Amino acid sequence: WDLSGQVITFVPSTTAPEGYTWSIAAAPAAYADTPGSGTTTVTQSSQGDSTSVPYTLAHMGSFEFFGVDYTSIEVGSNGHITFGTARTGAIYDEDDFFEQPIVCGFCEDLDPGASGTVTVDEFADRVTVTFDGVPIWLRSVYNDFQIILRLNGNVEIYIIDAPGVTTSEDVFVGIGSDIG
Repeated sequence: WDLSGQVITFVPSTTAPEGYTWSIAAAPAAYADTPGSGTTTVTQSSQGDSTSVPYTLAHMGSFEFFGVDYTSIEVGSNGHITFGTARTGAIYDEDDFFEQPIVCGFCEDLDPGASGTVTVDEFADRVTVTFDGVPIWLRSVYNDFQIILRLNGNVEIYIIDAPGVTTSEDVFVGIGSDIG
């Protein structure tokens, strides 16, 4: 399923059995937030293959995910954000996906150390993590997507461009948790 040009929105819900409702819609042709436009910017172009970098939520304070408040996130080079503890490896199956609280923007074996950038921009009401021109490991397939964590608990995943993925590849996009 080609998710290029789509935005997936997850909204916390007390009535949904999974804790969130979700919707998918056409996304704008550009990023929701321009990388480098936030009050705090961390550029991680040197982030290599299968690494994770911590980021403390200085302006937003905290983000509630599956009913738990987190004051920091871990930005993984493989296209994800985790909460609580870092995850360095790629996501290969459902057991990996549900191992810990995670937001997968486009979880694949990505390599921002080869090219592209990963940025974190924080605003008073949201944190935006952008993967811009990040290739799949050992391939010339560059991916552009954003993960936005909103103060109200919403999670938005903007897939601007994710070429070269076939239906036979395991790519995880969405949210998951080990809670419950």
